[in-house]
Amino acid sequence: MKYYIGLLSGTSIDGIDAAVVAIGKNKIKLIACHSKDFSAELAKQLHELINNQTSTLANFANADYQLAYEFSKAVIELLGKANLTAKDITAIGSHGQTVYHQPYEDKYDAISKQAL
Repeated sequence: MKYYIGLLSGTSIDGIDAAVVAIGKNKIKLIACHSKDFSAELAKQLHELINNQTSTLANFANADYQLAYEFSKAVIELLGKANLTAKDITAIGSHGQTVYHQPYEDKYDAISKQAL
């Protein structure tokens, strides 16, 4: 079986939910899950990006990197719960954090430096 991690942060901006699953030929098994609250600073940054119609590129970039950092911490904590290492993981899937969504205009943007 191969191990995969999924990460999710919702529009409530309360934190990150993470899960690791094992997937085999005919079986999917939940190995561990973990929830991590956003830091107060990151929650503030995200709310400002979402609620303000204008923002600076610096604010956008700072929130982007901070979110990626908190995602990485959530993964490390999840791996500890699952007694796995990063080398055990085949792939990580993450949508990022939606910071702009105009469904009627088909416009959307999300942040999280996935490479981190």
